[in-house]
Amino acid sequence: MYVLENGSLVIRDVEKQDAGFYLCEASNGVGAALAETVRLSVNVPPRFNQSFEVKTVKEHQEVVLSCDAHGESPLTVSWKRYQRPIDRSVLSRYVLREHVHSTGLKSQLSIPSVLRSDSGLFSCEASNDYGREEKSIQLIVQAPPESPEGMQLLQVTSRQITFSWTAPSSGNSPITGYIIVYNQSRKAKDDPLETIRVSAAETKVTVTGLNPGTTYVFRVHSENALGRSAPSQELIVTTEEEAPTNAPQDVRVIPLSSTMIKVTWKAPPTTNTGFILGYYVGYRDLTTNDPYVYKTVDLSKLQNVNEALISNLRRNTKYAITVQGYNSKGAGPASKEVIVQTLQHDPPKSPVLKVVNRSEFSIELEWSVSEMSPITGYVLQYKSESGDTSEESHVPSQKTSAVVKSLKCGTKYHFTLTAFNSAGRGDPSDEVAARTKGGAPQAPEKSALLVINSTFAIVRLSSWNDGGCPILFFEIRYKPKLQKEWILQSSNIAPAQSTVTLSDLAPGTWYDLLMAAHNDADSTEAEYAFATLTMSGATVPPLASTSSTASSAFNILRDPAVFVPIVCAIVVVVVITVVVAVVMVLRRKDTTSECRSQDSGSSGGKGENLSMSSYGKVKRSDPSDDSQREPLYYPTPYATTQLSTYSESPNTSHCNTLRRHDGKGHEYDIPHRHAQMGEYTSYAKLWTRAHDNMPVDGNLSMASMKVNSFHLK
Repeated sequence: MYVLENGSLVIRDVEKQDAGFYLCEASNGVGAALAETVRLSVNVPPRFNQSFEVKTVKEHQEVVLSCDAHGESPLTVSWKRYQRPIDRSVLSRYVLREHVHSTGLKSQLSIPSVLRSDSGLFSCEASNDYGREEKSIQLIVQAPPESPEGMQLLQVTSRQITFSWTAPSSGNSPITGYIIVYNQSRKAKDDPLETIRVSAAETKVTVTGLNPGTTYVFRVHSENALGRSAPSQELIVTTEEEAPTNAPQDVRVIPLSSTMIKVTWKAPPTTNTGFILGYYVGYRDLTTNDPYVYKTVDLSKLQNVNEALISNLRRNTKYAITVQGYNSKGAGPASKEVIVQTLQHDPPKSPVLKVVNRSEFSIELEWSVSEMSPITGYVLQYKSESGDTSEESHVPSQKTSAVVKSLKCGTKYHFTLTAFNSAGRGDPSDEVAARTKGGAPQAPEKSALLVINSTFAIVRLSSWNDGGCPILFFEIRYKPKLQKEWILQSSNIAPAQSTVTLSDLAPGTWYDLLMAAHNDADSTEAEYAFATLTMSGATVPPLASTSSTASSAFNILRDPAVFVPIVCAIVVVVVITVVVAVVMVLRRKDTTSECRSQDSGSSGGKGENLSMSSYGKVKRSDPSDDSQREPLYYPTPYATTQLSTYSESPNTSHCNTLRRHDGKGHEYDIPHRHAQMGEYTSYAKLWTRAHDNMPVDGNLSMASMKVNSFHLK
């Protein structure tokens, strides 16, 4: 504040407290001084004590952004982010509060759980009638860094690999380093991981100490003061292979002939050099200085057995054998030498075997051998067709035939012959088959087998033919003809028993007999039907006629082509019968109604007793003769009844009945019998004492009458 030469008062940076009354006096020494009062009013525009602020907060914490504006009321405050109104999608997560105080307005924007995406430049603008002012707040939300990206393999060898990555976003907090984790891909997920740490300045790493031919999985984490990031994408790397470092074990060599040996071995101990693709089997003649000759054995062609056959060798010569594995990088160390000597002689060749003779219990075989190798002996193997195990016998070398004894009768056998010498067994001969003589038992005729009485039957076991092979045992079952279940006599009857008696049989009864005979060749069953004699010693009728008739009828009914039409015809007949019966009943009712209407006018008088003997049918030879009348009887309890007025319907062709009334509202129909001849179709006359002289003709109409009595004849 200062005064100018002209007396003006200048106030720089006027403030609210500068407002008030100011007194200005002017004096020049002449006369009284002049004075004037001036009032100063100060209008304050919005202003902030601090125009820029930096706010740092950790992710998921609460943050409050505050703007305290001073100035003349009324004041308004609006919020922006990056100089744009705040997006409504995130505005729902924000809370806005305002508080009016004596010098202005305080506005607060709070975020209860701040996210990393909330980081940015916020601004609040205060305004009133005298101006506007803005304040900026830089919000920094700190979080763990993002995952490294851009995993790239730079170099791979059998023991180490080198790869790089791209530095990720730091999460508003400086990255302090990187963590590399890895393990073998075939290991379980819960196995511990190998860990390597590198500084934040490095984005490349070389991992050493790896195994050859092994697949690894690598991941990278970034880290800052707030924590560790999620792992990066996997980097899967397979190290290069190395030649095997261990030799095969347990090498064994077996001479097979004078020119061939078999070599077997076990795989080398497991190493981390890669997968073995095969083996080199080396051999050299110890009688010469020749180098090893190697035979390659592909592992994919081996049938889970490590072995190799080496042929074209020299007879009775010693060889040194060695084995070494190989993979894509080369061969590994060789095994220790194994010495083997080829045979002096080869195993014999297969004999030619044939059958020359057979009997019930033996088979004779003969063979020939076309070969120069010495033969020490033969091994003869044989088994029956139904047998599971083979029998074996040794035959001296000088023999060219053999008889195999103690065989089963009527049984087929299979034979093979193998020659052997010091070099071992040769290949077996082709299999030959032969059957011993004999067959299954043969059943006898019933007449030869059975001796039958009224209460027992004798079975002659000796009547069976053994078929060339002795019968071992019999089985006998029997039952009455109409019984379903068999009665077991015995299931193991020795042939020496000769006869078997079936006792306690019913006289005059048909029986079924079931027998089975067993020998070494086979079993035979036979079934017989027989009938016991009656008590008087007579035979019973054969079952052939009745059984054949019943069987024939039963077989006919079993044929659908016959059975179905019969059933359909029966159903149709039943339906037609029912329909006809219903129609007849309905017509009967209609006729009864018509007759009742006709009787209502013809009946009269008071009912009296009527004799049933007087109601009959006239013989057509003489209609007027009562002696030829044929009575009709209608019995009632105690052979008497009381009938009321009787009348005959005038229309006899429809009614065919006599009507009677009991005086109590009941009517009874008494049917007439029809005439036996053509024109005599009228009803029979009702004869009474009052009408002895009434003429009778073919159209007789009976009138109502009174009767005194009714007797049943």
